[in-house]
Amino acid sequence: MSTQVWIAASLCLVIHLGFFTLEAVLFPQRTANFKAVEPAGELEIFIFSKEGRDNAKSLRVFAFNMGCYNLLLAVGVGYCLAISSRFPKEAATLLGYICFVMFAAGIVLGVTASWLWPAALAQSGVAFICLVLLRFLPAVLK
Repeated sequence: MSTQVWIAASLCLVIHLGFFTLEAVLFPQRTANFKAVEPAGELEIFIFSKEGRDNAKSLRVFAFNMGCYNLLLAVGVGYCLAISSRFPKEAATLLGYICFVMFAAGIVLGVTASWLWPAALAQSGVAFICLVLLRFLPAVLK
């Protein structure tokens, strides 16, 4: 696998480990202080209302679930990097699929929650770069 693909894949791994940390580790500890910036402010009003505080446990479960999803994507990328020297075609194929899932999830996030565009861009942008590199760098599948 080429150096450029390694770098892009490593960035995908780090980004998704970061999302895991935010969602599964830090969010449960900081649910009372959670604040999302949404143009209409509806989410903020919900979380700081009595109903929102009562539903904090549900929000923690949801955030933990999303964090584990991101952790599994990061583990998948790490696995691809680990096997890439011995099984380059298989690693590139699996990495392509994982990056496609990351890219698609980032697009869905950007479309459904436009105020979270920085997170959507981080998730989908680097995965898209990795996909392009996998497709167009001939050294990947040597």
